[in-house]
Amino acid sequence: MPRRKITIEEAFSVLHNAGIQVQVKSVDTTEQPAPEIIRRPVRPYGYAPVVDEKPHAKFVKITLHARHSVGSGGVSVSGINGRQIEQSTAQTYGPGIGISVPPHIAAHLLHQDMLAQQADDRMLETRQRSYLVVQKSNSSGHIANVGVEVPDHILGNLGQLADSFMHRIG
Repeated sequence: MPRRKITIEEAFSVLHNAGIQVQVKSVDTTEQPAPEIIRRPVRPYGYAPVVDEKPHAKFVKITLHARHSVGSGGVSVSGINGRQIEQSTAQTYGPGIGISVPPHIAAHLLHQDMLAQQADDRMLETRQRSYLVVQKSNSSGHIANVGVEVPDHILGNLGQLADSFMHRIG
């Protein structure tokens, strides 16, 4: 038997005819206020945030479009022949769908993969790009120098450039 759409009144009448008591309550649909964003204090260069050393999963699956290598620097050891590096390793991931990686490097690999895709897309472009190096802070409070793409006409006349874009070196 084909189904058809019924109205709310028809649905209530069917329930009423069947002897089922129905109580209707109004629902508050007002929007909740957005949570406040708490800014962390700015940390000096080289300070690393604390990372959870006990991940909940052993591996996560991600999709990588390019090949990425992750290596450890190893340990510097003094020996008879001078200093040498021991226990240095390198692991290669991708390309592929459903690549199993440790959870503590998954976000880094995905970010580098996104940058590699953007570089591949721009590889054969003939358009000139102009960049300014500015200082930005990330969500964890670290300050880093970042290249920001700007329109070409801004760099044609540096006298009209805003002070927030300038950084004195020297």
